[in-house]
Amino acid sequence: MEEGIEDCFPLKAGERLLGAISVGERVGHQPFSTEDFELLKTITDQTAASLLNRKLSEELLEARELEAFQKLSPFCSMI
Repeated sequence: MEEGIEDCFPLKAGERLLGAISVGERVGHQPFSTEDFELLKTITDQTAASLLNRKLSEELLEARELEAFQKLSPFCSMI
C-alpha cells in the first residue's frame, strides 16, 4: 500500500463495490485495535448503504421523470 496508508476498507453493497475508505497511521504510530477495526467496518457498511440508497433514489427519480415525459410526449405532438 501507499506510504501513510495503514489499511483500506471496501465500500460494498452486496457484490457491488461502491468505493473504498483508506485509513492512515494513528497519531503516535500506535497500532489499531480489534475494536478500532470493528468500528471502521461498521462505518464502511453504513456508508456503503447510504451511498447505495442515494444512487437508487436518483435512479428512481430519473425513471419517474422519464415516465412523466413519455406520458406528455403524445399530447405535445398533437399540438
